[in-house]
Amino acid sequence: MISFELKNFAHVSMLKAAAEEIFKILGKNLDASGAMLVEDMPKYLAKIESAIEDDKQYPQDIEHIDNNGKIMIETRITLKQKSFPLRELMENAIKTGQSITYTYSKY
Repeated sequence: MISFELKNFAHVSMLKAAAEEIFKILGKNLDASGAMLVEDMPKYLAKIESAIEDDKQYPQDIEHIDNNGKIMIETRITLKQKSFPLRELMENAIKTGQSITYTYSKY
C-alpha cells in the first residue's frame, strides 16, 4: 500500500500497482517514500486528466466466456476511478499551498 498524506486532510491509500500506474503517467518514480511538491501539482493534474481522456476509448465492460461456455461481463476500474482520491488530494494541496508526502507500506 502507498499512503499519501496532506496536513488537515484524510490520508489516501492505494495499492502499489495503481500508484505505480499513476506515477508512470506523471513521469515520476515511485520511491519507498517521497513528496509531490505543490508547485508540480497543476502539471500532474493536467497529465492525469489527459490520460483519463485517453482511457475513455477503452470499454469499461469486457465480455468473455467462462469455462462452462457462459458469457461473463467484467467491469474494469477506469483510470478516473483509480485516480480520484489522489486527484482530490492534489487539488486540496494546491488550494492550501502544501506538498503531499507518501510512504510505501507492506501492510
